[in-house]
Amino acid sequence: MSDMEQKTKGEVGIEGLDLEEEARSLRAFIKDWEWVFSQEESLRMKYPKKVIAVRRRKVIASSSERSELHANLNEIGIDPKSVLITYIPEKPVKYLLQNQ
Repeated sequence: MSDMEQKTKGEVGIEGLDLEEEARSLRAFIKDWEWVFSQEESLRMKYPKKVIAVRRRKVIASSSERSELHANLNEIGIDPKSVLITYIPEKPVKYLLQNQ
């Protein structure tokens, strides 16, 4: 059995990470991505050509530049690594999918 398989609730895993907390953070990140996709049109209308920071399905900051957004988040005590950061294009993005 690997080290990861042996860890139980609340135990520290690889590189000192709390595996339960990491899983919780990943689930929150996925929910935020789903929210961004579901709100694509309204976000495009409100934040065209902006970089936004999302936490708990809410835009908490926006800027024209990623570096400025990071600085703004740091100013208010939020680690940029702890939120979803994404660019909102002015026009809808069209995806081209190809079967192989």
